[in-house]
Amino acid sequence: MGYLKHKMEELTNPFSFFFFFVSSSAVAGNIRAIFTFGDSIFDAGNNHFNPNCSIQADFPPYGRTGRFTNGRTVIDFVSELLGVELQKPYLEVELEIAKGILNKYPVNGINFASVGSGVLNDTTFSLFNTLLSYLMIPNSQKPGAIPSEGYSNVLSACCGDGTLRGMGQCGVGEYTVCDRPDEFLFWDFFHPTGHTYSLLTKAFWTGNQKKIRPRNLQTLANTTL
Repeated sequence: MGYLKHKMEELTNPFSFFFFFVSSSAVAGNIRAIFTFGDSIFDAGNNHFNPNCSIQADFPPYGRTGRFTNGRTVIDFVSELLGVELQKPYLEVELEIAKGILNKYPVNGINFASVGSGVLNDTTFSLFNTLLSYLMIPNSQKPGAIPSEGYSNVLSACCGDGTLRGMGQCGVGEYTVCDRPDEFLFWDFFHPTGHTYSLLTKAFWTGNQKKIRPRNLQTLANTTL
C-alpha cells in the first residue's frame, strides 16, 4: 500500500484528461453535454463500429453494447448523476449521419473513447490506485480481499481463463465466469466490473481533496463559469 499511496500523491485526477462538461448556461450544475476521450475503460462501443478492430466486447458475457465490462462504466454513472442522456459512440453517430438517421450531432455529447487508445500511460493505474486508496482498510484479514463494499477478490478476474483468469479474453475460447461479479474488482484481465465502476464514480464525485485533486466532479459540475 506504500507504493499505491505514493502513486496517488504523484498523480492527479485522471478524469480531467478524459472528459469535459459543456454547460448550457451560467447556472451552476446545469450540464447539458459530456465529451469523453480515452481507451477501453471508457469505450461505449466505438469498437463495435470499427471493422478494423480485432478486439471486441460486443458479445456475451460482455453484452451487446461494446462496453468492456459486465455493466455500466464511470461515464454512464456520471451521466446519470448529471441527468444527461448516455452519449453514443462517435462511430455510431457518424454512421447514422451517413445513413440519414441523424441530421446533426447529438446535443448531449459524444463518446470518442476507443479500445487501444489513451491519453496517459498511467491513467488506468491511477484509476485503480484511487479506488484502492478509497476502499482500503488497514490490517486486511485476507490477502487479495478488501473487507468493505462487498469485495471478496481483488486479484483474479471474474471472467477469463488460466492463472487469475488473466490468460485469455473473456468470452473467447475456453473461459469461466464467476458466480458473483460484484464481489470482484476486475471483470476481465484488464477491465473493472460494473460494481467497481460505481464505486469509482462515488470516489470521483464526492471524494475530498486529499484523494481527488484538484476538485471532485460534483464541485466541477456545479462551478459557475
